Amino acid sequence: MTATVFAPDATLRQKVLDTLVGEYKALHAFIELLEREQALLQNTDSVDVDTFNQVVERKSALSERLERLSAARLALVGEHVGNTSRQSIARFMSACGLNRQWQDFLKQVAKAEQINRLNGLKLQIRADHNQRALRVLHEAAGMSLYGANGQSHARGGSNLYSKA
Repeated sequence: MTATVFAPDATLRQKVLDTLVGEYKALHAFIELLEREQALLQNTDSVDVDTFNQVVERKSALSERLERLSAARLALVGEHVGNTSRQSIARFMSACGLNRQWQDFLKQVAKAEQINRLNGLKLQIRADHNQRALRVLHEAAGMSLYGANGQSHARGGSNLYSKA
């Protein structure tokens, strides 16, 4: 049994190239948004919530677009080689003469995944910090300022009223 050799014609190659270029452009825009998100998260004092929400909304829309483009690419590959495994896609792109472009695309995907993972970690750290701060404030709010005897509790530092 011999393996079938896939030989795309110029029309198919152009269609694959157009699909890959569209996906690459969307991925590039997605990476720019991830980098913008990363810059917003670098500010340790506070995050501009309105800007951050805009970035998240645009990122979500672009993520959906990337999913549609990926599905179109996978359908195209599947239609011509019947299999959409990573190896099959790599062979398909190579047969189309697009191996370099495909490898560049995969590098950008890895970059996006890395930035997104780091942003997620930063968000988790911020959320944990905020949760701890809220817990401290909640506990402090639950504590009475006065003891059973009606006198105020000393809370560190000097009590001006007790010295008067």
